[in-house]
Amino acid sequence: MSTLLPLQQSEKLFIAERLFNVKSSLVINWIRLLGIFVFTGIQFLNFYQYASVTPAVHQAITYILLFWGVISLSLFIFHYFKISHVTFKYLVAIIDTALLSMIILSADGPRSSLIPLYLVLISLVGLYFDLKILWFTIIINTIGFLGVTYYSSRYQLPTAIEHSQIVIFVAILFMGGGVISQIIRLFRRLILKGDVREL
Repeated sequence: MSTLLPLQQSEKLFIAERLFNVKSSLVINWIRLLGIFVFTGIQFLNFYQYASVTPAVHQAITYILLFWGVISLSLFIFHYFKISHVTFKYLVAIIDTALLSMIILSADGPRSSLIPLYLVLISLVGLYFDLKILWFTIIINTIGFLGVTYYSSRYQLPTAIEHSQIVIFVAILFMGGGVISQIIRLFRRLILKGDVREL
């Protein structure tokens, strides 16, 4: 009896996580696609209405957003044909961070108002309720942010920020990830105490 209970709990947790992974993948992709659509609209408004960005910056960001949108649509196709693999989540996390970092570099660098979007990416990944992909995304986003700051300081751009600001934001990324990880652990405990059929 003592060996059966952990097995039942493990199966219950496995079924719940599989269910949430499928649903979360769709939700995350819809949010991603909506965010790309909204940001593209703002970008065109800034360029054509307010002329607050240069043509070169506008063109670079537009191409990046277009590529990002194609990737999001491709994920819907993968889901439709039930093409799935555990590595997809990690690959998409890397692509999201890389493209966001490229957009930030094309804009105002570390001083950009888009910097908090690193936290948004981490929060979205939290919807998987998977600690491994969560901490992987935190590390990848930290690397992306540090890459942006290094590029700005390396080439002495006016968008460079102080080291103290870098440390503070990195700390915020990890603290935010810590909060989300605690929510995931709470979710796991609730699953083990409850019934999967109620989800």
